[in-house]
Amino acid sequence: MAVLFLLAATAYAVFQVPYVTMPAEMTEDPAERGRVLGRRVGFLGVAILLSGASAPRSPTPTATARRATG
Repeated sequence: MAVLFLLAATAYAVFQVPYVTMPAEMTEDPAERGRVLGRRVGFLGVAILLSGASAPRSPTPTATARRATG
């Protein structure tokens, strides 16, 4: 279990560190950096909304209970 945790944490760090630091490397202007971060957060919000809207619905609790009892 510890090995899986270390692999997952390493994979997360390999992605997250460059993702967070990229705007600082792209420009030294704080205003432009803010615009880049704002766009990134905006696109992320739209992606979350679209993926949530396109996700399949989970069954209602009553339908699940009916299937379980026969």
